[in-house]
Amino acid sequence: MLHRQVKSTSITSITSITSIGALAALLAGCIPPASEGTKADGEAQDSANTGGEGTADGSADGTADGTADGTADGTADGTADGTADGTADGTADGTADGGGGADGTADGGGEGGADGGGPPDPAAGRPAQFVDTASGIEFKLIPAGDFEIGCTPGQSDCRSNELPVMPVTITRDYYIGGTEVTQEQFELMMGYNPSYFGGCPTCPVESITWHEAAQLANALSVAAGLAECYACSGREEGARCTAVDDLPACAGYRMPTAAEWEGAARCGEDLLYAGSDDPDLVAWYLDNAGSSTQPVARLGSNVCRLADMSGNVTEWVHDWRDDGYYVSTGRIDPTGPSTGEYRECRGGDWSKEPDRVRVAHRDRGLAEFSNNELGIRLARTAP
Repeated sequence: MLHRQVKSTSITSITSITSIGALAALLAGCIPPASEGTKADGEAQDSANTGGEGTADGSADGTADGTADGTADGTADGTADGTADGTADGTADGTADGGGGADGTADGGGEGGADGGGPPDPAAGRPAQFVDTASGIEFKLIPAGDFEIGCTPGQSDCRSNELPVMPVTITRDYYIGGTEVTQEQFELMMGYNPSYFGGCPTCPVESITWHEAAQLANALSVAAGLAECYACSGREEGARCTAVDDLPACAGYRMPTAAEWEGAARCGEDLLYAGSDDPDLVAWYLDNAGSSTQPVARLGSNVCRLADMSGNVTEWVHDWRDDGYYVSTGRIDPTGPSTGEYRECRGGDWSKEPDRVRVAHRDRGLAEFSNNELGIRLARTAP
């Protein structure tokens, strides 16, 4: 883990789902097995997230949710399916939502249900995905529904902050980035690239603060003529942003809430990782990443066709962090505590062990903090 070193809409509908049968045909024809994905050579070296109050294993209660000085196990889940190498949904030949292309990419995953974060429900008549014109970021539809987050039966090595299992109801359909935001996409919208692992346009942007993620979301909103979801001042590392009170009601681009993120990562399944119980099929992590981030969408995805939800970079989400936020009675449209010291981040990254790239694992960081593990995947409430 290295701290930051600075180196430098309109909607186009791709696919509209009009029936359950069409959805099943789409998934059957477009999603190859996760085992077709490739991985980089070499082994990642362990990186310790040290801090004045904590260790790399997490807080003093053994929850292993990141360091107490706010070093977040960062990932940037924002990605680009339409990056400079012409990839679409991770295919080298630029085909939309295709299987493994010439570069060995796979948009794979297991089978899942249609409820509670599963594949799109055609009843709403919304496109299953769209591309933001200004940034080139492709967004996938996640339907409203009911699901559970935390230490569900499919999880193992759970931390205490993943308990109790919490029922969640999301009442609005939403879109989330098919990949983490890439360096190319971030620089296009913001005019600079903060990434430590620079020089890789299709790798996820990293070394960004929570506030910079908010400014990126605002930039997309402005370009698309939508309401901004954050009030911001300053720029780059000096940026400071505050979210609107009712974030899911905001029409513009934003960070997903922690519940939205986990619902999308699970996509109606109860697997350890986003799309598989085998991290090597879907995640760049300590054992396979080669001590660096990797180009997005090179491994398998989940059934919602979201790549790198586990591993590559840890992704900022909206919520303030509270280890006691989960309640067995459940929550409707949860957005986290109203205030706090740390922001939550999810998904794990290239430097983490397998248990820390699970879909239920929770990490945290100071909103002003950045390192080469922290990135972003953007979201937007469906209009």
